[in-house]
Amino acid sequence: MTPMPTHAGCVAFRREPDQIRFLIVSSSNQRHWVLPKGHLEPGETLQAAALRELREEAGIGGEIIARLSIQQWRKPTEAVTIQYFLVRAGQALKAEENRRIRWEPQAQALSLLSFEDARSALREAAAAIPPGETTE
Repeated sequence: MTPMPTHAGCVAFRREPDQIRFLIVSSSNQRHWVLPKGHLEPGETLQAAALRELREEAGIGGEIIARLSIQQWRKPTEAVTIQYFLVRAGQALKAEENRRIRWEPQAQALSLLSFEDARSALREAAAAIPPGETTE
């Protein structure tokens, strides 16, 4: 049985004239490319946490359109169970964290992401994008 999620995150995408692009952000130490994610706050839903992390880390609003698989991994100090969501990117907002952001096609985003859990979530998200918003 999968433990209850401790974190929530998102795979955000936007439609450009020629293709779908995915959002990746630098880690807080600027050493890695990751997906927006973070701890749940007391009383916060997974969906609210995912959208809050997107806003704080990237300065992007969005709309959740699908729940993705739960990912698990270990940090040196804790076990992480993260619920990812597929998010259609919306309005630009003020980011609260000093992170770099990039919008990349699927193949480039996959090659830049530093961790397998993020690559797995992005592959799943790309397959879950509704018809009419294909990645081709």
